[in-house]
Amino acid sequence: MIKFIFQTLLKFTAIVFILIVPFGSFSQNAIFVKGGTNYNFLGIGFEPGYGDRFGYSLGLGGIIKVGNNLVVNPEVGYSRRSLDLYTPVYINETYTNSNVRLGLNYVDVAAHFGYGGFFEPGADDAFDSTTLLVLYAGPQVSFLTSQDNRLITESEKTGIPEVERIQNYIIGMNAGISFGIRNFYFDARYSIPFNSFLELDTYGDALHSMSLTVGYTFMIR
Repeated sequence: MIKFIFQTLLKFTAIVFILIVPFGSFSQNAIFVKGGTNYNFLGIGFEPGYGDRFGYSLGLGGIIKVGNNLVVNPEVGYSRRSLDLYTPVYINETYTNSNVRLGLNYVDVAAHFGYGGFFEPGADDAFDSTTLLVLYAGPQVSFLTSQDNRLITESEKTGIPEVERIQNYIIGMNAGISFGIRNFYFDARYSIPFNSFLELDTYGDALHSMSLTVGYTFMIR
């Protein structure tokens, strides 16, 4: 899985460069790397009996100015999302009266469209570097690459097989804000899913995620 993610990041880097270079002569653009934490929970339609949990994410993206205060933000990354399920008979009947901790590994591909961009310091600006501020939204597809699940008892955590009824993908959209100064990058977003968490199941509901990440931008002028 790590090899697959690395190859995907390399391909995405090449695509970002191809997109950015033609604009470089007359606008500010950037590539960024980032990492941080995410908070995962199921929608209100899911039956009681689960616990929301924190995970983490890593990513690579580009910020491309395409017009006056308009930017495009392609992005690819890896996210680890986790949930606790209590007495999850709808996952597997053999887990009745047990606790299951799901560890779900995704490759996320997104294309955001935003308002804002890079702002040069003015004569009276307290900061002596470019500031980034973007409000954005756009689609995201997350591909489930593997699962790392545990059966939790009072004394130990035991690995269990992958849950086949979990959807292999999540289609949704992100909405958030990016802020940066002196090449440091901060991002907060809410990922809104459009499809259910479980396949063909009345218990299935959407897996929501909120994330906070920090990173570093590499300017391309």
